[in-house]
Amino acid sequence: MRPTHALAVSILAIATLLSAACTDDSSAAQTNGSSGAAAVSESDSTSPEAKLTSSPKPSKSGVRAEPETEDVPKAKWKRSGPFKFKFLDYDFGDMRDTEKRSVVYEFFNAEDHPVRILEVKKSCGCTYPELELRVYQPGEDGKLKVTFDGNHRQGQDLKHVKILTDNVEDPIAEVSFKAYIIARIAIEPRSVFLGMLSRGEASKEKDFRIVSRNLDLKIESFESSDPERFPLTQGKVEHTVDHGDDVVVYNFTTSFKGDFAIDQHKTILKIKTNDKEKKYINVVALAQVVGPINVVPFKLQLRGVLPNKEFTHKIQLGPRAKETRFKIKEARLIGAQKELHLNLKQLPIDPKRNGWVALELTGKTPAQVDKKTGFQVKGSIYIRTDLAEQPEIIIPLSGVFRY
Repeated sequence: MRPTHALAVSILAIATLLSAACTDDSSAAQTNGSSGAAAVSESDSTSPEAKLTSSPKPSKSGVRAEPETEDVPKAKWKRSGPFKFKFLDYDFGDMRDTEKRSVVYEFFNAEDHPVRILEVKKSCGCTYPELELRVYQPGEDGKLKVTFDGNHRQGQDLKHVKILTDNVEDPIAEVSFKAYIIARIAIEPRSVFLGMLSRGEASKEKDFRIVSRNLDLKIESFESSDPERFPLTQGKVEHTVDHGDDVVVYNFTTSFKGDFAIDQHKTILKIKTNDKEKKYINVVALAQVVGPINVVPFKLQLRGVLPNKEFTHKIQLGPRAKETRFKIKEARLIGAQKELHLNLKQLPIDPKRNGWVALELTGKTPAQVDKKTGFQVKGSIYIRTDLAEQPEIIIPLSGVFRY
C-alpha cells in the first residue's frame, strides 16, 4: 500500500466514525404465544404498527426501488446463509422522518436438514424485525417482516438484519434495506471533519447548515465548546426549496486552529433554536493532528456476532514523507482483556512496501457476553518508535460483542 492510499484509508475510517447512524448491533427476542412465532424488538418493546409495503416504491429523488419480485421463481431466489430469499435488498425510497414503513422478506430453508433460528440481530434501534418460526424444515417457507422507523433520522440510511442459525456451514443469513429520510429539521452534514493536519497547521474553513421545513425556525444562540481550537461563525440565511418543500436554511462555518498534540481533537458546536421539538442541535467537529508516521487504523474497533470465533486485524505504519525512516522498538498491549485472548506481533518487513511496518493482532470472541450490554472492549496498543518527532503511538481498542 502506498502512503497516499493509506492516507485515503485513514480519512475514510474517520468519516465512518463520524457517521451518526446507529452502528451497534442489538437484539432481543420474545415468544409470540399464538403460533410459536418469534418477535424481535428493541428493549422488550413490541414492533410498531406500520403499513405493510408489499412491493418497493420509486424514490422521489429518481432512484428506483428493488425491482418487482412477485413472479420470481424459487430457483432464482438469492442465497444467504442456509436460506434463499425472494430478494435480499430493499429500497423504501423517499420517506418523511415521521413515517414508519415495513417490508416482508420471503424465504425458504435451502438446506437438506432442519435449521434452528438462534437469534435475530438488527443494526439499529430504529429497526423492528419479526420472524414467524424458530425451526425450519428443509424447503419450508418463512417470512421475515421488518419495520423501519424514520423518527430522528435524516438523509440516506442503510440498515441490516442478521439471522443467526445453528447451521454448521454459513450459519448467518443477512438482508438489508435503505431509505432516504426527509427530516423536518436536518443538519447537513451531521458532523464536520476538518482534515488530517500537521502540528501547527490550520485547517480550511468548512460549512454546515440547518435545513428546516419549519419556516418559523429561529436561531436563538450558538457557541463552540472549544472556541480557541474550533471557532464557530454564522453565515447568511437562505429561503429555498428542498424535495418540493419550502425550507429556511441557516449556514455556519467552523475550522481548526492551533499547535496541538498528535491526537484526534473534537468538540461540540451547540446551537439553540426556538423549535419545541428540536430546541438544541449539537454538531460534532473533529480534526486529526498527525505526525510523520501514518497509522492505519488510528483506532481499532472489534466486533463479532458468534462466540469463540478467531479474528485477525492488521495495523500498518508508514512514512508520510519519502525521506522519513523509523523503526519500532516496542509494541505491546495495555489493559488487554483476558476474555479476548489477544496477541500482538510484528510481521516481517516487506522491502517492497517502501518503509512500511505491519503489526498483527489476533484474538477470539468472548465465550459469553451480557445479554443486555454485551461485552465492552477496552484497552489499547502501545507502540514505541526511534523517531524523535513521534516516539510513542497509542491505538485505542473499542467495540462491543453481542450474541
